[in-house]
Amino acid sequence: MKRKDIYELFSKYGRLEEVSLKNESYGFVQYLTAAEAEAAIKHLRGIKLGGQKISESPLPRRRHRWV
Repeated sequence: MKRKDIYELFSKYGRLEEVSLKNESYGFVQYLTAAEAEAAIKHLRGIKLGGQKISESPLPRRRHRWV
């Protein structure tokens, strides 16, 4: 799985704040709003990307960190 593949698929459902890959089969996608994230979860549940089944779970919203 490549970052651009994930971005192309998930950006159809809203504005992405972050796409982070931990390895070729594990990563995170963060949307700007909860509604956008919920739309992606609804539409992408159970599909495969790069041979891997997408499993989704909403995470608590992170606080913005100022550096």
